[in-house]
Amino acid sequence: LKGVPLRVELGPRDLESGEVTLARRDESGKVAVPLSGLGARCADLLVEIQSAMLAAATAMRESRTVSVSTVADAVAASQDGFARIEWAALGENGEAELRKEAITVRCLVDENGEVASSEDAPGNIAYVGRSY
Repeated sequence: LKGVPLRVELGPRDLESGEVTLARRDESGKVAVPLSGLGARCADLLVEIQSAMLAAATAMRESRTVSVSTVADAVAASQDGFARIEWAALGENGEAELRKEAITVRCLVDENGEVASSEDAPGNIAYVGRSY
């Protein structure tokens, strides 16, 4: 989705009728809203749109992320997505090998899926891929 997520259509006839037309850009269709409830309805729709876009982006990211156990597999997986690899499996030279292929660590998480507080913690997982 490029551009505005929610279009407000307001003209002289809309003002006379006391209604405004709202059009979501992430799905088809329009809805008429009373002028008095415009602010609240816009806020609600923007939250819905954000949630839908986040869900779609998360699903796409997950569908393009594979778990691997070697640097070579991480390089192969990063050709068209992301690789999830144990931080310990990268070893001392793993990041350098990835950089040769224009691949970097995009995120380092601990065993609970939270951003790792230390590189040395056991169970850390690195998400690697190309930046576009």
